[in-house]
Amino acid sequence: MWRPHIFSDFDGTIAITDVCIDIIKHFGKLEPYLSQLARGDLKLRDFWIETLRTFPEDVTIEELYNFAREQTTLDAYFSEFIHFCREYSIPFEILSDGFDFYIEASLEKVNLGKIKYFANSIVKLGRHFYPVFNYANESCQCDNVGSCKRNIALSLLAEDEVLVYIGDGYSDFCMVEYADIIFAKGVLSRFCNKHRIPHFNYKTFYDVKIIIKKLLDEKKLKPRRQAQINRQKAFEME
Repeated sequence: MWRPHIFSDFDGTIAITDVCIDIIKHFGKLEPYLSQLARGDLKLRDFWIETLRTFPEDVTIEELYNFAREQTTLDAYFSEFIHFCREYSIPFEILSDGFDFYIEASLEKVNLGKIKYFANSIVKLGRHFYPVFNYANESCQCDNVGSCKRNIALSLLAEDEVLVYIGDGYSDFCMVEYADIIFAKGVLSRFCNKHRIPHFNYKTFYDVKIIIKKLLDEKKLKPRRQAQINRQKAFEME
């Protein structure tokens, strides 16, 4: 019997906006860096470095944390979804290429207890904040990301588990190559369509819950053959 193991993106997925972009807009400057990133003239890691340097020198991590806690809005059905996962004993982790402080601040508002997440960090050295890519990996083939979501997920996936992934953006492109069941919206859905990767379109976590429950009830949860092949290749490369 296959069991689901669910991983989810945060910005634009659990949070309805890109919280990091919201923070940069409020405290620093997005341009010309966002346009350079969109054109491919700037890598994501350099985008974080450059935009964080535009923050005023007197801004503290506490101010960033409080802004995220006050301003972030989560998917209206996220709490219900977490309760569903716990009821069915389904492992759930957040994989983010954003920053840990605002994930923690955002989750604090919903009183769901401990939810495990993996994300980048920031530190203040002298006058500026700098990104710390806690899960960067030299063997990662993911294009233009700070940390490798794929390697984190594969290290946690048990042999009898089906990898379920929920996402919406560019940092999720690599993950869907290795996921068995994919919930996609936005640019991730367009990527899946372009590369003929089977997926479910969704709007909220309510949609995700209903589909997963149906797959469980009908005992239709199973691995995707191409994802299994890709995971095996990834393990062989390590």
